[in-house]
Amino acid sequence: MDATNHLSLSALIPLWSGKLLPTLAMHSFGMHLGWALVLAALAAYLLRAFPKGLRLAGMGIGAVTQLLPGAWSPGWWLGLAFQSPSLSLQGICLLYLMRLWQMRQMTAVASLDSAAYARWPNVLLVVAALIGWVFVLDMLALFDLQLYALGFTPYAVLASLLLVSLFELWSMRAGHDPRLQRFRELARIIVVAMLLHLLFRLPSGNAWDALMDPWLWLAAQAVLLYRALVFVRLLMRATARKVADWAVGRFGGTN
Repeated sequence: MDATNHLSLSALIPLWSGKLLPTLAMHSFGMHLGWALVLAALAAYLLRAFPKGLRLAGMGIGAVTQLLPGAWSPGWWLGLAFQSPSLSLQGICLLYLMRLWQMRQMTAVASLDSAAYARWPNVLLVVAALIGWVFVLDMLALFDLQLYALGFTPYAVLASLLLVSLFELWSMRAGHDPRLQRFRELARIIVVAMLLHLLFRLPSGNAWDALMDPWLWLAAQAVLLYRALVFVRLLMRATARKVADWAVGRFGGTN
């Protein structure tokens, strides 16, 4: 009986058998669930200006279509092209959907305030962008040490926990400021991601794939670029206004 239970656990949980890669069933389940969360969150974001009914329909379509068999499922094609989204990205998408559910009864003004507080700080976006660029340079073999290969060792999990500690310390500095609590939320997401990775070796057996993926890296850079452009535009407007006020004060009374 014990041997049978051990075999069944080994078939589902690679941790019990010491395997480095997820089982085929767990990999398929994790990939479809991951893309369901990502597509549902993406539909909710793209349809945020539309009525709730249409937004819910888009979220439902994005999630339910992952249950279709084989090539009928969008997750099957996304998995072929991009493998599985990282566990961190899945956690962020789940957090976004949970926040939308909490905001469903809010007034328009309260929703805007909550959305402003939910903005991810630039520090987190810069960290995500830098981590992605480090792995790009590693892919180009510019380092003597193979960083991606370390993802199959316990050192990657320790590095992730160190990152979690830094986020927790930063969130403690924030006190009760809701705008900086994203550090604590991301720390919890990373902890859960590492636990799932250790138990099931999701998504690929490599801890770095559980922490970061190309879509999360590109999204962080896109948001940073957008915010930089908005800042430059506001700075140019403020500068033009100051120049105009100075010109009026300097030359306005000469006529």
